[in-house]
Amino acid sequence: MFHVMIVDDDQAIRLRLRTNIDWEALGVSQITEATDGIEALEKFEEHRPQIILLDINLPHVDGLSVATEILSRDAEAIVIIITG
Repeated sequence: MFHVMIVDDDQAIRLRLRTNIDWEALGVSQITEATDGIEALEKFEEHRPQIILLDINLPHVDGLSVATEILSRDAEAIVIIITG
């Protein structure tokens, strides 16, 4: 089973991603959310999700910097960039 982290400062987008995808059918057992770049890095360290859905435009630390940092900590992580 996979662990996914959804990172977006827009609550409505996080909710849509969480509810409109059949995560269980995709083998996802846990979903973590973060609202900004700093929180994303903290939660990544705490939970170590395998898949990260990451907005580019985030407060505090931009999504590309977050992606770079996550991949430096875990080269096997899958980072999917999303933007609205």
